Amino acid sequence: MKNPLTQLLQCTTHQIEMLMFTHYMYWCEIHCTNDDELQLLLANTMLFNWWYKEYYKLQQNFVNIAEPFNSVASKREMENLYKAETIKIRDIYPKPLLTLVKKQKQHIIGNAQFN
Repeated sequence: MKNPLTQLLQCTTHQIEMLMFTHYMYWCEIHCTNDDELQLLLANTMLFNWWYKEYYKLQQNFVNIAEPFNSVASKREMENLYKAETIKIRDIYPKPLLTLVKKQKQHIIGNAQFN
């Protein structure tokens, strides 16, 4: 069975994954104040798992909205609808989790700035 996202957006699974990672990086950038925090956010599995669950909900909302129009909407219209739905992720954030992640200090071997 083919992924409904790939059918609706007329693209590959890889392209969807790359777009998702671009959105995750953008989301992390707007919730950090410097490059060190950005690296902490990007590398935190717990934060990514939370983010992905929320993003997946938005993807499913897109599928529910877009499926009835699959035969009449153009690829560009579907892409615009996908962007309009998934961009909502920027306004969703777990303040306690972000605070916890930002307080973590990772021991990076060979980097005096972090040790």
